[in-house]
Amino acid sequence: MERNFFFFLLIAWTGIIFYFCLAESSNLPKIAFPLKDKIVHFLFYFIFVFLFAVSLKERKIIFLRGILIFAILLGLLIEFMQEMCTKSRSFDWFDVLSNAFGAGLGFFVVNYFLFSKQKNKISLK
Repeated sequence: MERNFFFFLLIAWTGIIFYFCLAESSNLPKIAFPLKDKIVHFLFYFIFVFLFAVSLKERKIIFLRGILIFAILLGLLIEFMQEMCTKSRSFDWFDVLSNAFGAGLGFFVVNYFLFSKQKNKISLK
C-alpha cells in the first residue's frame, strides 16, 4: 500500500514538473529571490528521484542508477520541449545542470538513507 501511495505521488509530481516547465512563463507565479529558477529545477528532480526510489518494490542499486539516468534524460527532454513547444520558454544548459544536481543528490540521499539500511549495504562501485 505504501509503495502504491508513493507511486501515485510520483505520477502527480511528474505532472507538476511537466506543467511548470512547459507552461508559458506569463502563467507561472512570480517569485522574487536569487536563483529561484535553478533552485526549483534542483528540487523538482531531487523529489522526483526520491519518490521514484521509494515506490520501487525491489531496492537494488541498478534500479536506483536507472532512475538517476532517467531523471537526467527527462530533464534534458523537457528542456528541448521548452525550446520547441513553447513561445516564452527556451533551452537552458544551467537548468539541465540544476536538474542533474538535484537528481544526483537525490540518488546519494536515497542510497544512503533507504538502500544502505538493507542487510547488504549497497556500494557505489
